[in-house]
Amino acid sequence: MIDYGFRIAIDNLDYNKIKAGEEITVEFPSQTVIFLKRNESIPDELKLSIKMPYTEQIIKYIVPTFKVWEHDPLFSEEVKNIEQEVDEMAKMIIDPEMYRRGLEEGIEKGIEKGIEKGIEKVKRIQPHTKCGFLFRKVKRSFSFYIEYKKH
Repeated sequence: MIDYGFRIAIDNLDYNKIKAGEEITVEFPSQTVIFLKRNESIPDELKLSIKMPYTEQIIKYIVPTFKVWEHDPLFSEEVKNIEQEVDEMAKMIIDPEMYRRGLEEGIEKGIEKGIEKGIEKVKRIQPHTKCGFLFRKVKRSFSFYIEYKKH
């Protein structure tokens, strides 16, 4: 609440009219904090004490609250119903078991693609070199791995 008010106060300053050495007065706007969700512990006013540096002066910053449910009881019920609907939708969208399986399958496919790309690169190695000989052995091992994963 203080950040919002401070930003408005600073935006309303006309810096072109400030003279050197002049004291600047920052005027906070009248504010009200609006609460949509019913909560009996919300006070009628939010109170903040601000201790200023150097002078040790304490400034009281008090902002009234507006509790929507006190003025429109149906609105509070609508907010609660929307929250419940969003919770239900999130549970349908994010099934932890489905997420875990999808992650595992994605990792598996990524590994297979990486192996296939590696094999394609190594295919360009001349078969009569030491690298070519090693490649044939590695290729045979990875082929077994890929076949194993398919079944």
